[in-house]
Amino acid sequence: MTSLENDFVKNHAREMQTHHWWTGLNDQVVEGHFIWDDDDTEATFTEWGTNQPEGGGEDCVALDYQDGYMWGDFPCTMQLFPVCKAQPKGEEIIG
Repeated sequence: MTSLENDFVKNHAREMQTHHWWTGLNDQVVEGHFIWDDDDTEATFTEWGTNQPEGGGEDCVALDYQDGYMWGDFPCTMQLFPVCKAQPKGEEIIG
């Protein structure tokens, strides 16, 4: 997720007045090494919230509504809204 994509998703979450949103980022394989579910690449942009990531049994990253939709790590078993990314062939559209 880029900074621009993150801002778009945060604004959408605020408009919908919903709680946490899964981002698709996790450190389930190696603690502290966060990779994306969709392509197994390491995160190059992060926007961690206060005292995040906490580590331990919290391996999946979500936008945390209690921290202004900043990123926080949570147990992967929580049932939250997912953020889905789609890209039309040949071009990238944000918004």
